[in-house]
Amino acid sequence: MNPPLITPQELEELVKQRLEVFYERRIRKLTGLNLWETLRRKNPYLFRAIGMQKAAEIVEELLKAYMSSSDEGIFGDAFFEPIAKAVGGGVATDSIGIDAVIETPTTYTVVQVKSGPNWGNADQRRRLKDNFENARNTFLDRQLDREFRAL
Repeated sequence: MNPPLITPQELEELVKQRLEVFYERRIRKLTGLNLWETLRRKNPYLFRAIGMQKAAEIVEELLKAYMSSSDEGIFGDAFFEPIAKAVGGGVATDSIGIDAVIETPTTYTVVQVKSGPNWGNADQRRRLKDNFENARNTFLDRQLDREFRAL
């Protein structure tokens, strides 16, 4: 069995640091929101149709939707990816669409982090498949005697 790449104390410190980065970026994103621009892009009849009549309700729903959407990207980029790389021994990569590469003596694993099972539409899923295929071709060009895996 291989020794851990990171100690529990180091992991705890890394989680604290990455949470701080996550919250800082989240606050920066919210601070940069232009409410008037956001309101102009929305259909007021939709809000009325779903039973919202007060301006405060509409603003609250807009903010929730805005933050929920941006939180997924910020969480993956600022929090999850750095921790996954530290724990799994992965390294960042310049390959388009690949977040990390983890190499062991027997495997070469490319990773793209997503926010959950329902993260993308058909086009985004096709692009993911293409990114993995490009990474596989690069792997084959290197002629490594390892199993290729895409996660």
